[in-house]
Amino acid sequence: MAPGVRPSDNLADALAAHDYLSSQSTVDQGAIGVAGFSYGGFLAVLLSKYRRLHWLALRAPALYRDDDIGSAKSCIDRKLLSSFRRKRLGPADSVALAAAADFRGDVLVLESELDSIVPHSQIQNYVDAFRNASSLKHVIIPEADHALSQESWKNMALSTFSKWMAYR
Repeated sequence: MAPGVRPSDNLADALAAHDYLSSQSTVDQGAIGVAGFSYGGFLAVLLSKYRRLHWLALRAPALYRDDDIGSAKSCIDRKLLSSFRRKRLGPADSVALAAAADFRGDVLVLESELDSIVPHSQIQNYVDAFRNASSLKHVIIPEADHALSQESWKNMALSTFSKWMAYR
């Protein structure tokens, strides 16, 4: 196996972090949620498969092929991944989308309109998969790129997240 960061290793780290947090006596078990951006959004959705979460806030959540979860990120075939991300996919096509379909908490999905890394089709796959969520808010940040390289885009994302969190 090639050296490098693997999604399965990062998921193990997220599980350990959740378990540590939830073991603290001052933590309300019914209020734990996760916010994730891009790859972190993918990991947050996967975490929801294994741990009870109350909410997920995802900005441009990435999607990886199931076959790539055990591979070093540096070894993932970018052409295959890009093609995969542009397909119409459902819960049967991805462990992450299956986890999204099983999620019962509140969900916020922030999309960058002109994202060249996480295309609209991929965001739509997630939005469609979250069909059993208790609430779902999908916001598109007009003209924004993946990195939210303009201050106004960052401000819109932060404002949307803050307002949404006020009701959690």
